[in-house]
Amino acid sequence: MSDREEVLVVPTAVLREAGLFQGFSRRIEHYLPRLLDPAQLSYRPRGQVEDDPSFKQIIPYVLIRHQNRFLLAQRTSRQTEKRLHNKYSVGIGGHINDLEQSAGHKDVIHAGLERELNEEVRVLGGRRSLDLVGIISDDSTEVGKVHLGLVFILEVDSDQYSIEEPDLMTAQWAGVEVLREKLPLMETWSQIAFQNVIERALATK
Repeated sequence: MSDREEVLVVPTAVLREAGLFQGFSRRIEHYLPRLLDPAQLSYRPRGQVEDDPSFKQIIPYVLIRHQNRFLLAQRTSRQTEKRLHNKYSVGIGGHINDLEQSAGHKDVIHAGLERELNEEVRVLGGRRSLDLVGIISDDSTEVGKVHLGLVFILEVDSDQYSIEEPDLMTAQWAGVEVLREKLPLMETWSQIAFQNVIERALATK
């Protein structure tokens, strides 16, 4: 984490006014206009907001799907966020930072999403779809208190991928049974995503 990095945040009070919830919400149309209101958003030094629950750092959180499997990653002890070391994750995500702003992107959420994917997992096939499916708000952990997840499903047409930072994570394709087995070892957001998104998505196939 750079001392100079500034990340996109929204005051927690905005979420509280819109309707504070714990876990997962599919009410995208209700929350997004409020949470992503330009008048409420700001970029602040990451080092200042990592321990400040009065702000929520906005994180695109991408679940990568191929047929009936999802990409399951495991973070190593070299990850920046020490609170997530060695945890399993079904989501690829990261902060929206001032790089998106300085580059002049109109949609900084998708620009940040694409940057994180390019930095962490490179999909070698084509994309079938990329859909926003819900929001994660989790105040049960110290990490969750200062972050807000926008959950996307990226469906790809090939199982070929490349881990761009192999010192920071490993990954494998996993079906629902393997994911359920790893559930106790997942980071909290991934547990929420598995129970509210993945199980539901696979049940429809």
